[in-house]
Amino acid sequence: MKRIKIILLFTIFSSGILFARPWEKFLNTESISVDIKPLQYFELSNKIRVYYIKNNVLPKATFQLVVDGGQAEESETNSGLTAMWGKTVVFSGSKEFPRKKLSETLELHGTEFNFDSAFERSFFSFDSLSDYYESDLAMVMDVLKNPAFSKPDLDLIKSQYLQGIKKRTENPAQMANIAAQLIQWKNNARGNISTSKTIEPIDDIQLKAWHKKMMTADRFTILITGNIDPDHMKTILESYFKEFHLSNVVYNPAYLNVPSDSLKKGSEVIYHQIKDIPQTTILYRAHGIKHNDNDYYALKLYDFLLGGDSFNSYLTKVIRVQNGWAYGVYSNYSSGAYTGNLNIFVQTQNKNVSKVLDEIDKILKNPDAIIDEKRLSAAKNSITNSLVFMAETPEALARLQLSLKWDNLPDDYLPHYLENIQKVTTDDLRRVAKKYYSPDNYFISIVGPKDIISSEKALKDSPARIKVMYTLPE
Repeated sequence: MKRIKIILLFTIFSSGILFARPWEKFLNTESISVDIKPLQYFELSNKIRVYYIKNNVLPKATFQLVVDGGQAEESETNSGLTAMWGKTVVFSGSKEFPRKKLSETLELHGTEFNFDSAFERSFFSFDSLSDYYESDLAMVMDVLKNPAFSKPDLDLIKSQYLQGIKKRTENPAQMANIAAQLIQWKNNARGNISTSKTIEPIDDIQLKAWHKKMMTADRFTILITGNIDPDHMKTILESYFKEFHLSNVVYNPAYLNVPSDSLKKGSEVIYHQIKDIPQTTILYRAHGIKHNDNDYYALKLYDFLLGGDSFNSYLTKVIRVQNGWAYGVYSNYSSGAYTGNLNIFVQTQNKNVSKVLDEIDKILKNPDAIIDEKRLSAAKNSITNSLVFMAETPEALARLQLSLKWDNLPDDYLPHYLENIQKVTTDDLRRVAKKYYSPDNYFISIVGPKDIISSEKALKDSPARIKVMYTLPE
């Protein structure tokens, strides 16, 4: 894999104009080489693939067991089971390492042992100093193979989880985002969320059954980084994972694909959650693209100009600087192996809600106000400069490279990334703006007082805009 040369230009981009600064003469503008090495790997006897990056700069190492599946396999009635399972495993420990002994050892060694889950896969990980790495790995593996699932520990975690569900309505941004998820993915597993009704029935029997289902060799990928000896680690991991066999039912993610006919336009429908607060939260949401879509690079640059560049973005220029309607306004997007999202987020005083909605619509309808050669050039420079930070730590780089594999991207994606960014033209930006950023592609999730948008105001400038009252499930 070839080396990527990154030129750090350190340009200041504001409202489409490049401004010189007196301190620019002190900045290094020479080419900086970032050596992006391919992920190396070996396979265990039961076909578990172990990816690794060896780096001896610091006396530390990491381990991550990636488990395919989890949330995607939950039903509407047991949503949250994967999170409860993983959190109970790392909290409750095992018979040999019960909760108190486990937590004391981790704290003494300065080791972190965590669980996290996303829609497509789940993650057990730990980060340790080199001196404790092998002993802590032995302890972690005992916990993963022989979880205690202690009922008092499960009850404690369940109680904390239920408290979190009750607190959802305390955060307007979270309320708007959850509503957007439910609305966007109605009748799809991506729209499942945990509620008190799905969490309260969970018991140790369900957790043990879920553990047995999830912990099979064909679901596993292992990632190790840092101060490690790959040959030595292969021997150790072989001994730990030899008892995990391929299951009779192979995990098949084909059902994760999103049928194109299910990606309906938002038609600017406003879904309104009532909350008596002095500032309304507004979230625009539209379907986006897969990471391997040909429009990915143009969309990345257009989103950067629209609202992804924080204070230098066009949304900030108009909504905050020119009109003073909001302190913060931004756009972002996500792209994965199967689908993606486009978002515009703003919080504004209640009296300005209709004005902000109308202004965002005008911006989306007029991409030519955003697009020009200077802005595009500055955006390319900024994105190029930011690429250097992906190699900041070996574990961050390894996780990035592994995520690219999951997104069905080729091994030469990173070496050609900057080339593809540089190829984007203003015509490409206009094309993706028209295709993806039309106002009627979006629906709108808002959280604010009852009468924040009257029907007359909502329909005044946008006849297609309809308000629907919405309530989150508890």
